[in-house]
Amino acid sequence: MVAAEGFGNIRREVAAFLGEFRKIATGKGLIRVDESAKNMETLLKLGITESQRFEEILSLSIDDFSDISPERAEGEAKCYIFGKTVAESLVYIKIKIDYRNGIGFARCVSFHLPEREMLFPLKG
Repeated sequence: MVAAEGFGNIRREVAAFLGEFRKIATGKGLIRVDESAKNMETLLKLGITESQRFEEILSLSIDDFSDISPERAEGEAKCYIFGKTVAESLVYIKIKIDYRNGIGFARCVSFHLPEREMLFPLKG
């Protein structure tokens, strides 16, 4: 949880993560998205394309940051959680960087309407 750490440290960590995520995503020209039913239904509900989803993900900012999800398994990358208004609806966006053989891959785990209230500790 964010509250356990100083906001200055979190701000720097999130900024570094977003920079690396964008570098990887734009360098490889893609973001791998987990195509769960919930993620796909959200595209339909919002009336946006996969390409527009990628644009929204790449335009995330520190102000959109909500939390950091702990690793679920040993060695798994932690996920960064953001919330962003897309097509007039708040969207829960969970992203991370997976590393395989030292190579980073940008991954979107979740892109759907939030299931609970989201807080934005770094906004403003």
